[in-house]
Amino acid sequence: MKFSLGGFMFGAIAMIVGILMVRFYKGIADNLAGGLATYDKIRMWGVGVAVFGVLMMFGIIQWLLVLVLRQVFPQLN
Repeated sequence: MKFSLGGFMFGAIAMIVGILMVRFYKGIADNLAGGLATYDKIRMWGVGVAVFGVLMMFGIIQWLLVLVLRQVFPQLN
């Protein structure tokens, strides 16, 4: 896979959003979600978004997507 500047930037933005979700989870949960019961859910989603961002920055998401699509559709090359 080739390096993609767009994928790197999208991954960096996603990672920053995930980190901000983990940092400000109480405010997000109080204002946008149901409050106390969703604190852990907001933090979990934040960590997930940050991990997705890192994987996207290194191109691993694109590599896995191509790998799965070639298994499903073998005529693609």
